[in-house]
Amino acid sequence: MSGFEGLPFELVIEVVQWHCLHCKPARGCQCGEGCVSFFAPCCFGEPACSPSEINARIRALASLCLTSRRLRAAATPHLYHRPDTSKWWLLARTLLGNQRLAESVRRLCVVDPVLEDRKREELFPDPADVTTEIWSCYDARRREVREAAWHDDDDDKDSHSRSRRMVKQVANERAALLVALCPATEVLEADIVYFWPAPYYLSAPGSLLRLVSVELALSVRGDQFTLIRLATLFRAAPNLRTLRCRRIWDSAQENWLGGVTAASVTCIDMSRSVLGPIPLACLLRACPRLETFRFGAIEGSYQVEREQFRPLQARDVMFELGTNLKTVDLRLNYCRMWWSPYHPRPHLWNPQDPKEDKEERRKAVIQSFKERGIALELKIPGPEHW
Repeated sequence: MSGFEGLPFELVIEVVQWHCLHCKPARGCQCGEGCVSFFAPCCFGEPACSPSEINARIRALASLCLTSRRLRAAATPHLYHRPDTSKWWLLARTLLGNQRLAESVRRLCVVDPVLEDRKREELFPDPADVTTEIWSCYDARRREVREAAWHDDDDDKDSHSRSRRMVKQVANERAALLVALCPATEVLEADIVYFWPAPYYLSAPGSLLRLVSVELALSVRGDQFTLIRLATLFRAAPNLRTLRCRRIWDSAQENWLGGVTAASVTCIDMSRSVLGPIPLACLLRACPRLETFRFGAIEGSYQVEREQFRPLQARDVMFELGTNLKTVDLRLNYCRMWWSPYHPRPHLWNPQDPKEDKEERRKAVIQSFKERGIALELKIPGPEHW
């Protein structure tokens, strides 16, 4: 250890970074962002980091912190680059008492407790453990939200109700508080049950200048995440570059995003979602520099097919508004379970056209994207289902 202690501090930092969950890209990561996703595939492939590898890295950093003061100074910030949020009240208390550690947080991963396979007593804190400082900070942030009117659809409730929800560890609430306490956060991952309030709703416009990647996953059906709930994120994180969402459902006939612009967003990935033609246009208009758009439609009911945009609609909207698009991946589905002669299914093309004509139109759409310099991957039901 004496030889290691004798190294220049810059080299010590380099060694410590190999154990950091944020700084060291996970094995198999090909996106260049060092993905360490705990609930979703990395780079749309295999999981980036196994739980055993995560625990091993944390133990290594913790051991370095106990070795010497010099190593503690090097390892402690990296230990908080990707902190454990399961006991959020302990983390919040630490961050409130140490601004340096709060500014060390780079990646926040929040998973709703109902989705975690853990004992109940490990998930829910004793109300006495949630200190007065935490409640005061939380209430102060909520007052700012109400007074500044950052949101377009805030369903604010009384403080007592919200406090009970936090004690019960609703992921949205604790994620919102932790994000507000960590202004240097670069990556936010939230796997939650309900999409309101949004995990970033306590963040003021321009307060998350370093946030560049957000991944939001709704893990159960029954709730809908519409584009209006992205407006607060776009205002708070003007430098956001990558947005991944699961289970978005928006078929509105109006521009809910209004004049909000996410000028830095270059990649959007939506899976298991439903998006109408108007919301698609609103999203492209709000992200003028968008280069990559991936969309996977959910397999569902007759209502899904009625509200989902069609290939020809996507082509027209993207040619008009997606001036910087380079890669488009559309995976569209159809209804397999429901049909009624009184409510004929909507078709991807004209239902009166012969199958051969529909296949020709499909090829024509792909060719039109190619002529625009856009790489299109179009996956839709075969002609027998059109």
